[in-house]
Amino acid sequence: PWFLFCVVREHALLRKLVMSERPDMILSDNCYGAWHPSARSFIITHQLHPHVAQGCPRWVERAVSHVLCLMMRRFDGCLVPDVRIGGLSGDLSTPVPKGLRAHAIGCLSRLSMAGERPSEEVVEWLGVVSGPEPQRGMMERSLIDRFASLDGRRVVVCGRDPASRLNAKVANGVEIIPYADAATLKALMLAARHIVCRSGYSTIMDLYAVGRRAELIPTPGQAEQEYLAKRLQDSRNWP
Repeated sequence: PWFLFCVVREHALLRKLVMSERPDMILSDNCYGAWHPSARSFIITHQLHPHVAQGCPRWVERAVSHVLCLMMRRFDGCLVPDVRIGGLSGDLSTPVPKGLRAHAIGCLSRLSMAGERPSEEVVEWLGVVSGPEPQRGMMERSLIDRFASLDGRRVVVCGRDPASRLNAKVANGVEIIPYADAATLKALMLAARHIVCRSGYSTIMDLYAVGRRAELIPTPGQAEQEYLAKRLQDSRNWP
């Protein structure tokens, strides 16, 4: 109910914006209320068939997909960030529901547009932490403890707020970087022999953009991350 309320409120706010700004096109990231009959409207999402929760009855997921499809049909098109429909996203985006105009727009990653930097020293183990608290902090501490007993250069990118003003430091021989911009993260990934990270869809697109594989650790309780990690584990090659 709260989600549906937010969609209605979002659409009401957008109608006011359309009256004042008179746009020719509206492009939104997963905003189901951001459509208007007077402007061409497109929604960016890979969740045509979202995985609601681990163990959730299939009929519930089908019902959720049906409701979302009804909302997305109001748009002129659904733009799926993927190399092809179902390429990286699997059954999150396939099959395309009847009546929905879906188009794959390629992999979207900030690393694709990051400038080239001088090659980093070889990183034996690279941990990339992301996601909300408390799981973000728990993974950060777990990786630091795990890497402390390993050999070679070890780096953990903590995924903290860039405004946190925390400086890089070394703990138990592990380099800890609070936040890495796109160029820094790309250089570290290209220099790493082993990468450990979450299996969120944005992270998977980052890995695809730099042509790297990784040990994926889904956030507990997030069914989509658990599905993507298992799917990529069972896949021998990238799409």
